[in-house]
Amino acid sequence: MPDQDTFAEAVAAARAGRRAQARLLLGRLLRADQANPEYWLWLSAVADNERERAQCLQSLVKLDPQHPAARAGLRLLGEGTEATPGQRTGPATTTNSLARSTDRRSAPASAAVSIPPQLIMRALILLAAVAAGGVLIWGAVALGRSIWRPGLALILRTPTPSASATPAASPTLRPSVPLSSSVSMAEYFGVEQTPTPLYGATPHPVVAAYAIGVDAMRSDRWEEAVQYLNQVLVTDPGAADLYQMVAEAQRQMGNLDWARESIAKALNANPRYAPAYLARARLTLLRDPQADVMHDVDRALELDPAFVDAYVERAALHIRAGDLSAADADLQRAFQLDPQHAMAWVTRGRLALLNHDQEGAINAELRAQLIDPTIPMSYFILGQADMNLGLSASALTPLEVYVTYAPDDPQGWLAYGQALLAEGEAHAAIEILSQAVALSPGMIEAYLTRGEAYLVVDDGNGAYRDFHSAYGLDTKVFASRYGAARAFEITNQPREALREIEGALRLAVTSAEKAQALMLRARVRDATGETELALRDWRTIASMPDAPPEILMVALARLVATPSPTPAAH
Repeated sequence: MPDQDTFAEAVAAARAGRRAQARLLLGRLLRADQANPEYWLWLSAVADNERERAQCLQSLVKLDPQHPAARAGLRLLGEGTEATPGQRTGPATTTNSLARSTDRRSAPASAAVSIPPQLIMRALILLAAVAAGGVLIWGAVALGRSIWRPGLALILRTPTPSASATPAASPTLRPSVPLSSSVSMAEYFGVEQTPTPLYGATPHPVVAAYAIGVDAMRSDRWEEAVQYLNQVLVTDPGAADLYQMVAEAQRQMGNLDWARESIAKALNANPRYAPAYLARARLTLLRDPQADVMHDVDRALELDPAFVDAYVERAALHIRAGDLSAADADLQRAFQLDPQHAMAWVTRGRLALLNHDQEGAINAELRAQLIDPTIPMSYFILGQADMNLGLSASALTPLEVYVTYAPDDPQGWLAYGQALLAEGEAHAAIEILSQAVALSPGMIEAYLTRGEAYLVVDDGNGAYRDFHSAYGLDTKVFASRYGAARAFEITNQPREALREIEGALRLAVTSAEKAQALMLRARVRDATGETELALRDWRTIASMPDAPPEILMVALARLVATPSPTPAAH
């Protein structure tokens, strides 16, 4: 719908800081529909000044007198909800005003603080996003639980459901059978099996055996391929291409030592056979993913400058080394030679992901899946891009496909668990993340994420075990101490929680981490009746210009709810 598209564009502009563009689009929408509360709320977030912001919110209150985001916004501005639009009621007539007295010397110690205009604008943008998502931030405050999930900041984003500027990615092909590791990817997607590439396959004297062996290679019948190709090698021992094909079949069966022997025979038969160098590089990487194999890939391209697979492999090596421009150059050359090379598109998506181009990554992986839907890595990259855009629901399917067909990769289980947690499926996330921990006991991210999941299901003991394990792996990670403090909080152990918070504050590197720890300390102090100390933490957060908006809003709500003491009469 055109209006929804325009609104989505306006929301995206507001969130990106393009306020003039957002105002223009929202003004156009309001000329067509002045009774839409979302338009007024978002316009308040990008207004030029406080007077215009107040006018927008008052217009919204006229439409919905009980609108929580509008009323909260007016309170932040020091406006009464019954006032005429644009007319300030002023601090003197606002019971819980956040405006501080201009005479700092006479301000009571526990008075609430004034809020800089730029923070009010950030707060209004947050209110608009929260209201669109159907979540009342004040409810989160009343429950005494943080709405901020530390350690998951990159994956627990909150897209606005009614106005998503980025369409959710979806699988390019409709599965034809239930997903199961016992079903090949080709069967699952209802396509023909992608044949194994055969480099330099040329007719050989024993025609029947050669034909059967090649057909077996194309159909992934590896044992049969080795059997018949070895028959040909008896009569043609100098056929480097056949040794290379035998090596590939042996690799597919997991016989890496035999595969390396076959590659050695191929190079002995023909030292200028380019595919053998690429095959040797890939076999070496299977044993040691960090091995230096660039010399073999370079040699393959020196011998065959049109070898597309070698360009794609070298691009991947450049990505591993952090040389993204060199990777891009190799992929450009690969596309010149073969624009329909599926693995080149997969690698292009990986490169886009590293360049923070999520939409580019999604487009590249969808293109790869149209060419060949049977490459597991494509689904991992697609899921990661969806997660980075906050589209955790869209990420679930590709990540499930990935862990089904690449079950030995702990990173896949970690990403899948993160997506489940973001979708509120904490129990399922715990089960999935346990797979990641089992595969990689030293993966600190898996413990941290599973600890978050335990917190969601109110299992403080389980959460503490995971955060403690994470701390044991790396004593300098803020999230482990902070998570342990939250675990103690939900098990009603305030003394232990405060001890862990102090440790977290010592480890805090960013303003966001400091704000998180201060908010938790303020909450624990509130719960134990240490109100003055808690208010000190809340005021510190409110005065931080770079505090995360979610935490800032919690602090503001707490301060708004605390009446300023009435000065003693003189």
